[in-house]
Amino acid sequence: MAAESFDTVIVGGGQAGLATGHHLKKQARSFVILDASERVGDPWRKRWDSLRLYSPASYDGLPGLRFPAKRTSYPTAHEMADYLEAYAAHFELPVRSGTAVDRLAQEGIRFTDAYVMPQCTPTRAALFTGQHTARNRMWHVIPWYSVPWAPVREPAFVESMSRETFTFPKALRRAGYVTGTAGKWHLTSGNDGNYTSLKPEAGVHYGFDFSAPPGPGSINEGDKQVDYLTTQAIEFMRREREHPWYFHLAHHTIHGVVSAPGPLIEKYRQRGAPATGLHNATYLAAIEHLDTSVGRLLAALDELGLRERTLVVFLSDNGGVYQACDVKPFTQGPGTERQVRFTEEQFSNAPLRAGKGSPYEGGIRVPCLVRWPGVTRPGSVVTTPIHVVDWAPTLLAAAGASTTEKLDGVSLLPLLRGGDLPARALYWYMPLYDLRWAATPCAVMREGEWNAFQFWTWCPKPPW
Repeated sequence: MAAESFDTVIVGGGQAGLATGHHLKKQARSFVILDASERVGDPWRKRWDSLRLYSPASYDGLPGLRFPAKRTSYPTAHEMADYLEAYAAHFELPVRSGTAVDRLAQEGIRFTDAYVMPQCTPTRAALFTGQHTARNRMWHVIPWYSVPWAPVREPAFVESMSRETFTFPKALRRAGYVTGTAGKWHLTSGNDGNYTSLKPEAGVHYGFDFSAPPGPGSINEGDKQVDYLTTQAIEFMRREREHPWYFHLAHHTIHGVVSAPGPLIEKYRQRGAPATGLHNATYLAAIEHLDTSVGRLLAALDELGLRERTLVVFLSDNGGVYQACDVKPFTQGPGTERQVRFTEEQFSNAPLRAGKGSPYEGGIRVPCLVRWPGVTRPGSVVTTPIHVVDWAPTLLAAAGASTTEKLDGVSLLPLLRGGDLPARALYWYMPLYDLRWAATPCAVMREGEWNAFQFWTWCPKPPW
């Protein structure tokens, strides 16, 4: 049965985000989406030439990750559990309650096998269009940048989403919803907007009635506008609470440059977190500050009487930054450098392999929590693999809206209601180099308990 109407809010960020939606007669009436981090591993490997098969089912012996016999560095199990409690059982960590993200897990569904793209632009494009990168051609972070001396040429990609591109907020507007957005955009590189935000006057061309202007200060200092952007979302919900609405909130935290309020940083320094490097105090403070933002959003839904009519989804646009490389030896100088070197570490995605920018589990497998009162069963766990392209058809179906556009995803409503989906394969198309993450052109497929990786790093010998 189609919904009469629903409101939607999407809240996202560099590596964290939230989604909620009202329901009417057990149907969705509004949504919010917010980003986060990741889970699980892919240890066992066989290789046949360039085809690699991985099992994502177990945890030990992950290539490329360090597992000290005794954990002596920060964070401790208890401290990590503060922010990963919803996934703590998979880390075998003691569980402590109290965080906003934990509240979502307790009151809704935890998806254990939720997938996105390994970087922000491709994930956002797939989210809004419901299409794989092979179809929307936005597999590359924009604006354009090249990799000199690469053995394989990257095919041309879309460098800026056009105004004519289908986005599911456009379909929601046609169905009678008021739509809004605030925060990171990173889908256009021209006059309509850039990395920081979608310009207010351009919002309608991408499906948004309202687009918040950038906040005060820098997105690379202080709290990275977390408080401001959260307030924008809450004020929108307050204005439109009598109407069906949708809002996309995309936080700049915890994307680099990682920054957080000074008192929170000092709190973690006092607890023993290092000033820089792996699991540093600033990174941990940024996570707590984002969690506080989620709590404000949930509290606002309660205050406005919208909780029982709101679907909430929490997921990430990519895995957390584990290691990053220095790109200068490859973009400057004579081009004689042959070995990429990791020069930065932020947060381990263990037991997942690697992190942001990588096609392995640590780069594309992320947490996803869904709360839909009266529909989702509190505290339930879903192990069915899902893909970011599934959210466009899911939110449209929940709203009773439709489109004639080709969508590559499927509606997840059967899973949200306690049912099943037919078995299927998931796909990724990433024909690009990105030196910061040591990424090379590849395609990935997950089917059942196996991941298949095809790397395109071979080229024929030049004729000269």
